[in-house]
Amino acid sequence: MRILAAGLFLLTTGQSHLAALEWQTAVIHLHAALGQEQVVGVYPFRNTGARPVRILSVLPNCGCITATLSKEVYAPGEFGEIRVGFSFAGSVGQQVKTISVSADDAADHATILTLTVDIPEAVVLTPRFLFWRKRAS
Repeated sequence: MRILAAGLFLLTTGQSHLAALEWQTAVIHLHAALGQEQVVGVYPFRNTGARPVRILSVLPNCGCITATLSKEVYAPGEFGEIRVGFSFAGSVGQQVKTISVSADDAADHATILTLTVDIPEAVVLTPRFLFWRKRAS
């Protein structure tokens, strides 16, 4: 039984090292400037495995995100990047968006890339709440 378990372990771990995308970062935090309506984040990666990796899908979680990939297949040792554009006209405060990336190196799970953008308000009123009361005459 131990031999079978050890064999399965070697089989499954050995296959995972054949191809592997290694992400330089999966989380980017940006600060938009006043008046800016779009930011761009770049997620670099490298195929650290021994066989080519195919990117199967790059799916942003909303329509305000564009994600571009220069090609689909990356050879062993090759670098690549996913460039993400976020158009946030009319939004303020902290916005958190995600991009799900699926590749054939890990078909059972996707890598989740996170883009957090702090968007300043053009005008800040303090206090935010004002209570008006009618005086009794």
